[in-house]
Amino acid sequence: MQQDREPTTAGGDGLPWAGPRLGWPLDPSPVRDAPELASKLGLLALHFKRDDLIEPLCGGSKIRKLDAILASDPYKDAPGWASIGAIGSGHLVALSLAAQALGRRLDAYVFDEPDSPGVRQNLAALVCTGATVHDASSRTALAMRHPGLVLGGTVGGLRVVPPGATCGLGMVGMARAAVELARQVAAGLLEAPDVIVLPWGSGGCATGLLCGLELAGLRKTRVHAVCVVERVFSMRWMVGMRIRQLRAALGDAAPSFAKIGRRLVIDRSQLGRGYGHPTEQSLAATLALGDLGIAAEPVYSGKAWAALLASAAHMKGQRVLFWVTPHGPLPPPDPDWMDRLPVGLRRRLDASKGSSSRRRLLKGVVASGLALGLGAGLGVRLNGYSGMEHWAGGALSRREALVVAAFAQSLLPDTPGDPLPVPVQQLALHVDRLVVGLPASLQREIHALLVLVEHGTLGGGHLLRSTRLSAAQRLDLVLNLASAPWPAPAAWRGIRDLCMLALWQDPRTWASIGYDGPTIDRVPGPVGRYDALVAPTGTLPQGVSP
Repeated sequence: MQQDREPTTAGGDGLPWAGPRLGWPLDPSPVRDAPELASKLGLLALHFKRDDLIEPLCGGSKIRKLDAILASDPYKDAPGWASIGAIGSGHLVALSLAAQALGRRLDAYVFDEPDSPGVRQNLAALVCTGATVHDASSRTALAMRHPGLVLGGTVGGLRVVPPGATCGLGMVGMARAAVELARQVAAGLLEAPDVIVLPWGSGGCATGLLCGLELAGLRKTRVHAVCVVERVFSMRWMVGMRIRQLRAALGDAAPSFAKIGRRLVIDRSQLGRGYGHPTEQSLAATLALGDLGIAAEPVYSGKAWAALLASAAHMKGQRVLFWVTPHGPLPPPDPDWMDRLPVGLRRRLDASKGSSSRRRLLKGVVASGLALGLGAGLGVRLNGYSGMEHWAGGALSRREALVVAAFAQSLLPDTPGDPLPVPVQQLALHVDRLVVGLPASLQREIHALLVLVEHGTLGGGHLLRSTRLSAAQRLDLVLNLASAPWPAPAAWRGIRDLCMLALWQDPRTWASIGYDGPTIDRVPGPVGRYDALVAPTGTLPQGVSP
């Protein structure tokens, strides 16, 4: 049992930080030993750090992250908070319990993930604590409607808590957790672990622990972070970005944390089909954790435990610590909790009992688009288009460009039917510019989607195709699609997202969609706003060495 040095801090708890906090958790989370399982796996030692047993509220590592966030400016005096997460988000559950305990309001903006009993349990807890739920089908849709949810600031007059509570202040809580572990090592409760295994969602827990281990003197301990999100949300350069965020929160007394990123492994072996999708391995791992008395879920802890089991041979003869991050048992939900959900979300949950994945949903859109398009009499409906006679798109046909432009005019917030602040052909070119760079399979799906929204009007009671309807009629059509049985809502979401992408790309539309513009420094000269975001050839991401 060795430490390189005893923790020393300005804050008195192992960190060079003395900012405000709520005092959560009340006591250190316990460490449990599993010697028989360690022997079976060929490990020198196996321990569990049980954050699911900490207090207050219902425990979980998210409580550590909220401890400093909610006690600090600008959150501490806010009337309430807003945040984004999946419908089964543990982060939103923790935040809703905190809001209830502190007498604050919470607006929870949720997107869909595959349905499961655990997802419904978390969603029920979110509703029963009094949170106001706003829903959309995807992360992209929510971010486009409310950019402040990911850019920070306020949404609906409420201060935004970052996704997953991952920010500099949030990671202070996880760095403190590493110091807490170091003290348990010093007290003889366990030997210093060689490796800590935990999930990687937003990256805050893993990075906070990594920096905390450095501060606490456990510099030989590695962090094995198991991805539960897609690669774009778990790029290696994000480790450096998170470290810089934590250093900024710690202030001038923070060390450089030079080269500590080498001690963090990002393991993508258990991701499966993507965020929210359990795998056979994670489901089996969840059952195995249950046999150990740990009530885990298959999306985060299940995948992390599956990775540990799969990697045990490479960890042979090492001391391993598995960090149990989810919350503990939740109070029983109110019987009528589903009645308090937004109508669209409730319908999707009702429909998910025979449920399909997002890919099945997308395939259904393709099949329905083709079937409805052919069944509507394409021989008549493909004629009579006018406008954009000189269209020269790289992916969309002239007819498809007209469909995009027509729906953009109807969907522009607060001005349906009014003249657009940008030529419709330009909006179609923005979409075409994006579609050109997509894989051929996705391009085919977009073509089918446009066929569906153009020629699927019969289901909405219209004999005319969409581009021959008035702007107000098109708006009614898509609103009806949003609440209609599957797969119609997928069509609504698809055309809406394409139109919003077009509107976002042109600064002339920003005032209409409530967007203040990017926070990056403005590039002088006649460079377009979109082109200003493109890095010069050969430029590497921050934190990446050539």
